[in-house]
Amino acid sequence: MAVDDVHKTYIQKSQIFLYPSLLIKRGIKHVPIGTYVAWKGMYVPEDKKLICLYKLDDSAEFKQLEKKSLIGNKLFHDFQDLDENKAAYIFDLSMYSTDYDLFIQGKYSQMSEEYKQLIENFYKNNVNDYRVIESFLRPHKYYWVYRTIFNVEIENFRIAGELCSKPDFDKEELIINVKSLDNIFKMI
Repeated sequence: MAVDDVHKTYIQKSQIFLYPSLLIKRGIKHVPIGTYVAWKGMYVPEDKKLICLYKLDDSAEFKQLEKKSLIGNKLFHDFQDLDENKAAYIFDLSMYSTDYDLFIQGKYSQMSEEYKQLIENFYKNNVNDYRVIESFLRPHKYYWVYRTIFNVEIENFRIAGELCSKPDFDKEELIINVKSLDNIFKMI
């Protein structure tokens, strides 16, 4: 998406702003099916967890990713095997506590410079994605673009402060069926 375009549907905010904290290289074959900050009955956003749902794969490539970047990740917290050949890898983002709290509040432009750099480095090899992400992290540089898109005065953007909506916690919550939860508790 270029900066001169606007998403009409919800974009997973945890995917954009939290997943880069895992320092997993962008553009790899195996990416999460979804990312979440809550898991119904297990985690709430205040737990500062990032839940990455993956389709399991027996390939050497996926096993290497799992060993090095998922289970071997310094932020790795837990693993849950799920139905339908899926798994949840849970990461603890407490070390980014202040930036995580700003994420929860939808105050992306107020994140620390170090955390912004981490996000921007993740997107830097795709010019269009980078510009959009930069507009979320540094909105003052892009008010004029959004002014043109929405045909409103720049002052309205200065008042709002952010160019990206807050996370929708209904869409940032992983919900699995009761049967899957029963299987998890049987394994414990």
